Amino acid sequence: MNSELLNGLQLQEFGKYKEALKIYQTHLSLSPSKNELIFIYGNSANIYFFLKEYDKALSLYHEALNINPYNQQIIFNLGVLYLTIEEFELSKQYLENSRRINPSHYPTRLNLAICYKNLKLYNQSFDEYSSILVKGSKDLDLFYNIGNLYLSVEKYNFAIKNYFIFLKKDKKNHKALYSIGLCYHKIMKNKLAIRYFNLALEYAPNYSDCLFAKSLALLQIGDFINGWELYNHRFEAKNALKKLSYGVEYFNGEDLTNKVILVQGEQGFGDNIQFCRYLIYLKKAKKIYFAIREPLKEIMQQSFEDILVCGDKDILEDVDFMVSLLDLPKIFKLKNIFLDINFPYLRINKIINLSSKKYIKRVGFCWEGNPEHKNNQNRSISFAYFYDLIKQNPNIIFYSLQKEHNIQLPIIQNLVDLQGLLGDFSTTASIVNELDLIISIDSALAHLSGAVNKKTYLLLPKYSEWRWLEKTITSPWYPSIIIIRQKTKGDWTNVFDTLQRTLEND
Repeated sequence: MNSELLNGLQLQEFGKYKEALKIYQTHLSLSPSKNELIFIYGNSANIYFFLKEYDKALSLYHEALNINPYNQQIIFNLGVLYLTIEEFELSKQYLENSRRINPSHYPTRLNLAICYKNLKLYNQSFDEYSSILVKGSKDLDLFYNIGNLYLSVEKYNFAIKNYFIFLKKDKKNHKALYSIGLCYHKIMKNKLAIRYFNLALEYAPNYSDCLFAKSLALLQIGDFINGWELYNHRFEAKNALKKLSYGVEYFNGEDLTNKVILVQGEQGFGDNIQFCRYLIYLKKAKKIYFAIREPLKEIMQQSFEDILVCGDKDILEDVDFMVSLLDLPKIFKLKNIFLDINFPYLRINKIINLSSKKYIKRVGFCWEGNPEHKNNQNRSISFAYFYDLIKQNPNIIFYSLQKEHNIQLPIIQNLVDLQGLLGDFSTTASIVNELDLIISIDSALAHLSGAVNKKTYLLLPKYSEWRWLEKTITSPWYPSIIIIRQKTKGDWTNVFDTLQRTLEND
């Protein structure tokens, strides 16, 4: 190898990247050999990879592969780069190729396991880790990644065990401490979760993911003041929530006399139904705009006559402040967030007649949530459970309020599918108002039913969201809701046994 190129490599190793790149670039004009070209392209790419100039790095790695398509190190580096930029299918392609060339290359197997996890190929990821462990790896970092894999498949206790093994190497690792806290939060051991979140924050005080997760744990145990204080970190954490500004000042409790404020709806339909109650705290404003998604517009306008409902893309000229709806409890420091709320706080302006004279009770129900919701597989319930319930209660008429479903409901006398009638939330609320009872999973229907003060049985998975607290059977958010919780994760049998007994005794 040319001594000048080796000098460039030495400069690179000392972090003198500009000088190293200059040497590599100069040597390209000196008719280098194929091996020297691969060396130049590969190491230049490594520098750009480190500097996060990923397009340049990709181009140079591919230049090297054009010379030698079987260079395992270049192939491996490409796999890692594609993994870094979250091009997981391409990463998989190159890492699997690297493994074929050198099956014993530990970094390839490790990164391939991580890649499989990101592609949700969990069994293949476990296989890679098992292969590494069988070969007697003593790399404790491995257990952090295995913990992440168990976290992804909701095996929280196994995840915790692996994180603790990793902490033997690095007891101050804030990401591992946070992940342990997250596992405890997922299984609703929130006091333990908060303990580990606090440990993580000792070493990384500005760790947004941890601050947001801690806020959820605090809210779930009913510590609303501290929970709301940290909840704004949702915008900085690694999730899809982004704080909007509209180019106007963000409201933090300023005097609204003679001012115009824009309230931005946030997250799902249920969240907006749950938090719209706090619009009353803005009543001093000269004008209130409420930017909300189309299906909620009519019911919000008829329920809050003093606000002007608009869409996210409407052009507004006179706005002094804007605020996200879910920030209102924090801004107004609402210790008891249930004061001043009169039920129902959503109004009905339509009458929908449902003929059911020969039945003793009219019950509406839904069994599925939005498939894009991250916890949908746990909160949704197979229709078969409801079908058995309907057959057991021939004196009750059941109305399906599942707005979108792709199953053919059975033809049975006491079951009516209202899918074709369901329009926006104003229409659904009018239907709910005509019924005696709602049975709902954790979905927008439960929030709507609670907001119009309709008696509701809420069926929750064993590990539910913060808003339903930890072990309560009633909801402080909605006095008309009774909660029936799953005892065993994934098994709804006890829930429907309880539900049947409750219906018999109603």
